[in-house]
Amino acid sequence: MTLKIRALSYHVPPTSPEGIDHLPDLIFARSKPLFSNSGGLAWTNRVILPRGPWAERSELVAEILDSVVRAGAGYLAVPVDVEHVDAVPTLLSISDSVFVGVEVRQPQPEVATRLAGLLYQIFETQGSEALTRLALGLGGLVETPYFPSTVSKREGISLSLLYVNDLRVAARSNSWRGVEKEIRGVLAQAVEGGMRVAESSELKFLGVDPSLSPWMDESVAKLIEDLTDSEFGSPGTFHAVARLNSMISEAAGPETMGFAEVMLPVAEDDRLKELTAEGDLRLRDLVGLSMVCVAGLDMVAIPASISVKGLASVLADTFTAAQIKGRSMGVRVLIVDGRPGDWVRLGRFGEVPVMKP
Repeated sequence: MTLKIRALSYHVPPTSPEGIDHLPDLIFARSKPLFSNSGGLAWTNRVILPRGPWAERSELVAEILDSVVRAGAGYLAVPVDVEHVDAVPTLLSISDSVFVGVEVRQPQPEVATRLAGLLYQIFETQGSEALTRLALGLGGLVETPYFPSTVSKREGISLSLLYVNDLRVAARSNSWRGVEKEIRGVLAQAVEGGMRVAESSELKFLGVDPSLSPWMDESVAKLIEDLTDSEFGSPGTFHAVARLNSMISEAAGPETMGFAEVMLPVAEDDRLKELTAEGDLRLRDLVGLSMVCVAGLDMVAIPASISVKGLASVLADTFTAAQIKGRSMGVRVLIVDGRPGDWVRLGRFGEVPVMKP
């Protein structure tokens, strides 16, 4: 097993109003040793801001981003309360390295129309790719290295992983029992590595988010198919996702954090892309999966023809799922020019199919 660290993140400490202007210097001083000492441990280095007056201080966010880049990180997460969503387009326009999480603590369906309008505004002014950097944090933002639905609550470091293929090997040889053992082994190895890096940088190790997330050919959907011996979305899919979530939860310890569940971002999973293009995976399927999956509606490309009202209805259903589930979840919807079945290009995510309702 070769451990793959998807992201190494520095969590910026909550700061008083008097100290907010000094954050660029503090972030550089605290995070540069971390990223220098990590020795290329992670695929990406990231910085996460705490709650703050970012909606009114976009110029400060730009200064912070400069410090983040100079320190050796590539991405900055900025949390914004739903009451200040009018500032989101400005924050996203600073750089394609800025990610925004909108905190929707009470995901009431009536808020959906306002947020649908925001998504359309960004699509029309900045394009579809900007929407890949925006998440709606239903039930509140979570302390996690996963972007963009994140917020820093204390200073320290965290890790996210890429270990789908390790589980696929275990699934072929020993099925569920082997998968459970592999999850525990991966997490133990990740915690050991994270604590070592934190100690060398004189920072607190906050934990590993053990969420199972894909990246292109390292597909969560393929793992589900291995375990169910049937196409993803067929009967048995919900059960398999829920069982994986239980295994991840049972393996989690004091050194784990975040969502800690299966993730299904369509634009990041080649098998989900195939099923979407073929029309076998539809928007309504993913809304249903939200009941058993932290990100059942994530990185989904939908046609601009759906209208603000139609998109608001989709969001309202997802908000309802979040309320029933009682856990925070992240939602990323990508409005695109195209019809269901078409393929569109979305920057770092390559070609992505447009999903049917």
